[in-house]
Amino acid sequence: MEAGLRSGTREWLVGGIASVVAVASNAIVHLGLLEEHKDPEWIALIVMSAISLVLAGLLFGWLIPRLKGSRSVGWWALGLSLISIPGIVLWWTGVTFIIAAAGVALGIWLWQSSTESRPKWQGVIAAAVGAVIFVLLIIGPLQGELSGDSNELDERERTGIISKV
Repeated sequence: MEAGLRSGTREWLVGGIASVVAVASNAIVHLGLLEEHKDPEWIALIVMSAISLVLAGLLFGWLIPRLKGSRSVGWWALGLSLISIPGIVLWWTGVTFIIAAAGVALGIWLWQSSTESRPKWQGVIAAAVGAVIFVLLIIGPLQGELSGDSNELDERERTGIISKV
């Protein structure tokens, strides 16, 4: 019996965690949980969450299982992780969480099952880049809110609605 999680279970676990985080980020943004007196945007929450979940289903349920037998799995893992870097600016959509996590899942699989035709270095780099992006997506947007730096506050100060004390 294999120690730890089976390969397919590991990808589903990573995909499930990414899906939960993506929907949670959508809820935080669209329900105004980080801003005072913001009206909830229920339609945007439902649409963006649905897009994130469909993308997770496509990547983790269709693409990743098919890529495991491919010789180009390393390049796909790197590509998914690297494409999430410019996607940081779209953190509020939740999609970047899914893409980065797919790069991590493929990278971990490649790292653990590398052969002569599938080098280990691609898996290590893909998993590391995807994991760093995933963590930055979580802490980056919250950092400004927790320290009190928000664009909305700056805009209100510029327009004179709030004066600095």
